[in-house]
Amino acid sequence: MMAAKRPKSTHLGDHTMEHVLASEARRLVVMLWPWPLWLLLLPAGWRLHKAWHGWGTAWMVLAAGAALAALALHLTHRRRTITGKLLAPATMLAAFTWVALAEVYGTPPSSELFKTWLIGGGCAAIGWSMWLHIHDGGDEAGNHLFATASEHTSVPGLRAWVTEQLPGKVSGVLKPRKGVVVGELIRAAPELEAALSHAVPGGLAPGSLKITEHPGQSHLARYELTDPRKLDKPVLWPGPYKPGASIAEPCRIGTFVDGTPWLVPCFPRNLPGWQCLLMGMTGAGKTTGLGYSWLGDIITRRDVVVCGIDLSKGEQFLGCMRGALHTLDLDYTPARQRLWRLHLLRRQRSDYLATQGLTQWEEGCGLSAIVVWIEEVAAFFRQLGDAEVERWVLPLVLEARSAGIFIVQSLQRADFTQMPTVVRAQLGGICMGVRGKDDADFGLSDEQSDHGCAPERWKNEKPGMAYSDTPGLPDDRYKYTEARSYYWGRTTDLMAAHAAKYLASARPADAMTQHMLIDPPPAKAEPPAKATQATKAGAATTPQPATQPATEEEPAMAQTPEPTGEAHDDPRLWQPVDDAEPGDYDEEDAALPMGATDAVFGDPAQPDTGPAITRLPQTLETATAALERQVRDWWDQGITTITLDMLLSLTDDPSHPNYIDRSRPWLYPAMAALVSRDDMQLEQHDGPRRWTRAA
Repeated sequence: MMAAKRPKSTHLGDHTMEHVLASEARRLVVMLWPWPLWLLLLPAGWRLHKAWHGWGTAWMVLAAGAALAALALHLTHRRRTITGKLLAPATMLAAFTWVALAEVYGTPPSSELFKTWLIGGGCAAIGWSMWLHIHDGGDEAGNHLFATASEHTSVPGLRAWVTEQLPGKVSGVLKPRKGVVVGELIRAAPELEAALSHAVPGGLAPGSLKITEHPGQSHLARYELTDPRKLDKPVLWPGPYKPGASIAEPCRIGTFVDGTPWLVPCFPRNLPGWQCLLMGMTGAGKTTGLGYSWLGDIITRRDVVVCGIDLSKGEQFLGCMRGALHTLDLDYTPARQRLWRLHLLRRQRSDYLATQGLTQWEEGCGLSAIVVWIEEVAAFFRQLGDAEVERWVLPLVLEARSAGIFIVQSLQRADFTQMPTVVRAQLGGICMGVRGKDDADFGLSDEQSDHGCAPERWKNEKPGMAYSDTPGLPDDRYKYTEARSYYWGRTTDLMAAHAAKYLASARPADAMTQHMLIDPPPAKAEPPAKATQATKAGAATTPQPATQPATEEEPAMAQTPEPTGEAHDDPRLWQPVDDAEPGDYDEEDAALPMGATDAVFGDPAQPDTGPAITRLPQTLETATAALERQVRDWWDQGITTITLDMLLSLTDDPSHPNYIDRSRPWLYPAMAALVSRDDMQLEQHDGPRRWTRAA
């Protein structure tokens, strides 16, 4: 019955054979130690009978046994069960009583004392082995440790079982008193950790104790004890994990605190696709630690196209691996073009996968996987503007995962002023060191925050430290377990040498991706003639050939035909258009000069129903200039206080001379930028939010 109550041990699938053998050997030693003690009783009684035969010696043996039994009772009286309290004292008293009687009467094989030793002692040894097996691994010590520590917390009366011991981790199960829910235990984890720290030699580092829900029984909780100090020193990058394998295999980017490899799949098998938000303050190791470790594995895979975008740092960090990237965009115009082309390519890839009967990208489907790494994505979003982000960046992020497009968006703080909340809600997260708890709330999930994850402890003092809420973790508990990415040195030399061995030219893209994403944009071409005759009902139709308008790349690529069915397999479809000469490409062909009018063209294949040109929203520079003009106008009019309602009037009325085509969240950082300028004479006040003219 006792064995039936013991929670089952939890084992991770990637434990090494050495760990398993060591654990089983230890269990065997713990279970067998009662047997040699039982065997020693017989020669001890025989020797005393031969050497000091008499009742005086027997009474001395009985007195020693009673004293040791009393000591055992003192050590076990805190145990909650009668068996736990009395098993050791009763065994001690019975053993010394038998030795005393053997000293007086001897132990010939035919005597009752010998039969008592053989049968009774053997049964006692079996019972002790069962007890030790049930409480294997220091179970009772752990129970006593937690029970004692919990008396000084808000959740007294805990019981504990050890279910797993590894070199870097001790796992077990906690049982609170009736009426105490597991959520209270989780919130009390810092209290328990501090109380346990007093009883553990050397103490416990902050974050050593993790408590989570038990997956099978709601009245139990699981706990893990680790030592985060093992991650104080980073581990040098050991080399690629599975070079030459498919990108469907996970990438190894570091280690968890218990020594388990930190594996993250870009395209997890048998799981929905995902996109990644990578958040951490400056110096937390987003690029040179985790970024290099992840990209260093990705570029070794045979079926992936890798694109990099970094508008903030230019060549400094991604430039050393330019040869291993299929594209690297460091300026706004080419980066915007690349993302737009990716948006158009997403639909084409989805249609192709539909012809293969696939709901998401899979290895061997005929398309290369695409990984897009965007550094400091907040700066990119600000230049794109809210309208463009909502018009096509948001659909790209939400829908690209099923088309085999994986996007990593790196930034320092993912609040609403830096990234649309609807985008952030769709992303899996890796949160590295941050300045404070307010920043951490934007990078952690609610579950991670509830379980005591605190990346603000690291700040940027331990680059590479992170919490991972990503697919493919060995267990849900690893969402709340500290990890650290590999170390690449203080320079880019190691990455440059590694990237030189895995050039992008050795991983050619499929024809569709090559033409629509990697090759230079199409050259100018005259727009097609409009349809002059209406199609009769029921008549067969022949689509007019799609050519590119001569204004900018988006309309050009928008008119790229979207074939369905077997047409996707025709390699001729993805050849450059006639008369296109990539070598003659000029950036002016793809983007108008700053301040020129942007336009969206209608579909030239449709009948002419009137003007099909609509104006695009303002550029970032135009909106900022309008806000600055209006602030100066208010100063000229004698107005010294600007309220939020006054600013919102600029975004609501398109007829206003200083109309701003932006949403409310854009106004906060825009006004903050004006406050930082001495020539604007602006001061900001909170509660309520307002701005005044500086004296």
